[in-house]
Amino acid sequence: VSTQSTWGQQRVMDVLNLDSLMKYVSAGTGLQLNIEERLNIKLTLMKLQETQQLDEVLLWGKIRGIVKDYYIAMGINYHGSKEFPSTKFYWATNTFIFSPLPAPRMEFEQEVVKLGGYFTGEHEKILKISPKPEGVEMPAEGKPFTELDRLSIVIHKIEKETHLVPQGAFKLTPIQEIRKNEHFKGVAQDCLMKPSFYQHFRKVESPEKKEMLARNEGILQTDIFDTIEGDLPKGSWSIQINSGNVASLKSLYWPGYAFFHVGFTDIYCGIYIGEGIANKDLPFMLQYNPQNNVYHIWICLLYTSPSPRDATLSRMPSSA
Repeated sequence: VSTQSTWGQQRVMDVLNLDSLMKYVSAGTGLQLNIEERLNIKLTLMKLQETQQLDEVLLWGKIRGIVKDYYIAMGINYHGSKEFPSTKFYWATNTFIFSPLPAPRMEFEQEVVKLGGYFTGEHEKILKISPKPEGVEMPAEGKPFTELDRLSIVIHKIEKETHLVPQGAFKLTPIQEIRKNEHFKGVAQDCLMKPSFYQHFRKVESPEKKEMLARNEGILQTDIFDTIEGDLPKGSWSIQINSGNVASLKSLYWPGYAFFHVGFTDIYCGIYIGEGIANKDLPFMLQYNPQNNVYHIWICLLYTSPSPRDATLSRMPSSA
């Protein structure tokens, strides 16, 4: 969700778009931000874009916590960056005062994956975690690992694996810079259900796309990002059509990420609202149907906990 208008080629500032875009997101997924959240976010993102001199500021999403929630914004600068824009994340709690998110300490990535559990919203809380073998203590002068460090790692992982754009929404200029494609008119109706028309907004990883960029043929290109077709596990994306021409995509591996695109228009939006916890059991829940080339997900609702704040009040069926 951007502070800039996604309608029309002018892309002028339009604070009303957050409300309009969230209606699409809510209709397809049920994810929502309340009126107070939307009002505070709109005002602070406009100020953030001005003070940080960013080409664009996106509302990346919200990580729910037990005590407080984290609100995340993403700043983008398109000019002067070869092959992919420069990006920076910002975070805030219920004060809605955004600060730069520290760079992810990726040496802790595997330990964070093992850690799991809900965020508390207490960003200075020191976590007992170490990238070294069990039983080996960190040096006394080592920087403590806090929940904010964990938040940074999780956000960067979700961003890399979920942030989507429709094919053709961006272009690679002859000087190897990424720009929004002002001529983008949307994905055709008969292509809205095809995974090949949805791409990851990130640095290219596939060898084919890397080779294309390396050739630097000096021509404008619009098919420039990796598609979700190669994502693992297979079947990790749900694609549905709502209201005739609105494609709604949800990540089954990162529950809480939702993306929509209105066919034959330049309207699209993605947002994450969840607990920041991956569904590691997804590969065991998917079943492939070769007759229609579709993956089905099998869910057993034996335990539910709708919010981190309800973690101690989990609901179990009486027969459990």
